[in-house]
Amino acid sequence: MPDKRSRVNTLVGMNELARAGDLGKAVVAEALGTLFITYFGIMSCIALVPGNLVQISLCFGFVVMVSVQALGHVSGGNLNPAVTCGLLITGRITIIRAALYIAAQCLGAIGGA
Repeated sequence: MPDKRSRVNTLVGMNELARAGDLGKAVVAEALGTLFITYFGIMSCIALVPGNLVQISLCFGFVVMVSVQALGHVSGGNLNPAVTCGLLITGRITIIRAALYIAAQCLGAIGGA
C-alpha cells in the first residue's frame, strides 16, 4: 500500500510542495514571461502607422526568445498554457506544477494585456 501512495504522491506532485521556494520562483517566472510576451506582442500590433506582418512576427519571436533565455532556467520556459498541458499529458511535469503554471500564465497574460 505505501508503494501505491508514493506513486500517487509523485504523480500529483506532493513532494514538490516540500520545496515550495523553487516552485514559487518557477511560478513567478512563468507569470512574468507570459506578461512580457503578451505586453510586447500587443504593443507590436498597436501603432500609429500600421506595421507589416514581418515586423509583428519578428517582435513576437524576439520576445519569446528573450523570455525563454532570461527565465527558462528557472521554470523550464513553458510560457503558454497549451505547452504546459502538453507536458502534463506526457508526464514531464506534475499536476500541481501544471495547475500553478497555468494559473500564473493566465494571470500574466491578463496583466500584459
